[in-house]
Amino acid sequence: MGFATDLGYISPNVKAQLKDLDLLLLESTTIWRCCATALPWAVKQRVLSRVGHLSNEAAAGFLEDGYDARQPT
Repeated sequence: MGFATDLGYISPNVKAQLKDLDLLLLESTTIWRCCATALPWAVKQRVLSRVGHLSNEAAAGFLEDGYDARQPT
């Protein structure tokens, strides 16, 4: 099982650690929700950065093109 949260992006190292899993929990966020809230600007900038949260689009791209999941037997 892999549990990946608080990723601003999926680095090659993280990608390598998420290979051949039976189960993956991957956290992502809708970026507009972050920007539409009353969070301080500095917090919004961190969330949107490479050390913040993975966007839904980036998560979908990883799952479609970069995720090497274990194949069911």
